[in-house]
Order: sequence, then structure tokens, then C-alpha cells
Amino acid sequence: MEKFKLDGQIERLQGVCDENKLVWQFRRDTYPISMTIRPCNGVGEQMDMLANADENGYTSPNAFIRFSYEDGDIEYKTSETFSISDALFTKIKLIFKKMHLYYQQYFFRYVIENDLLSSAKFPEVKNAESFKQVQKDRENDGYHTDDDDDSDDDDDPDDDDADNDNGDVRGVCTESKGYDYEPVTVSPSESGAG
Repeated sequence: MEKFKLDGQIERLQGVCDENKLVWQFRRDTYPISMTIRPCNGVGEQMDMLANADENGYTSPNAFIRFSYEDGDIEYKTSETFSISDALFTKIKLIFKKMHLYYQQYFFRYVIENDLLSSAKFPEVKNAESFKQVQKDRENDGYHTDDDDDSDDDDDPDDDDADNDNGDVRGVCTESKGYDYEPVTVSPSESGAG
């Protein structure tokens, strides 16, 4: 499904680029993932750019716009003079945003399904210690937690054993602090997997 969505955005981008005499490159082998848009560099295309310079604005033959996702935001960089309409710029930016998302989903699924990376090497979202701190804070505020019961009942699917943390994250509502997102172990029967 992820590959299908990614391919759909690639086809859409190719159509936009064909209509506007542009070429594109999607770099996924470096960080950050980026997409570069350039004008076509054939002699015919350069003649068309010069002929339409008054109408569409001048674009340098070696100009480019490079989009990337850095620190959660889309960044872009331009080189030389690249004249495109705001509507076209926005359309290309939104296509890149979707391509970036779908590629990450496809990549992650591919890595997991083909067992290419050990789960021990997965980056941590938040560790079990931060969850235990939330539990301590709740105890101090007078709330009961499952850890108050010292029995070691391994049959309890709600047991938040740090050694059994599978990396799932879900929201925990605390009345005194609003919503807080902390790691919680979810058994396969709870998550619908299996």
C-alpha cells in the first residue's frame, strides 16, 4: 500500500514537471531526504525559456529548487534565478511532503518485513524510565497505579514491565496534567495484531 501511494505521487510529480518543462530528482540515500527540481536543459527548452522569459520570468539554465525535511519542517533552497508561480511552487512542495511521508512508511515497512535491522538498534522514542516517572508523579498526586500491587502476576496484560517494552506508544490521560504521551507495552490482543 505504501509503495502504491508513493508511486502515485511520483506519477503526479512527473506530470507536473512534464507540463512545466522541469526535471526532478528524489534523493533518499542521504540525510535529509531531498527532492531537487531543475529546468530541462536541452537546447529547445532553453530557447523556450528565453522566449517566455517576459511572460513567466527568467529562469537560469542551471537553477534549481531543493526541498528537504529538517527538524520537522520543510526547508527549501534555491540556486540562481528560478521563476515559477506560487501555485506551482506550492503544488510541488505538497507533492514532496507526501512523497517524503510515503517513502518513510515504505522504507520502514520494507526494513521490518525483511528483518534488515535488529529491534535492539531501533531509536528510542521515550524509555520506560520516563513512564515510571509519570507513575511516581501520579502516586505523589494521590492516584493509584498498578505498581502499588507488588505481586508479580505475569498474566496481567496491563502490566507495564519495562523489560517487556515493545516500543508501542499511546496517550496516557492524567487528570492533573492533561494528555501526556508515554511508552506503554501493548499486548498483541490489545493492539489488534496477531
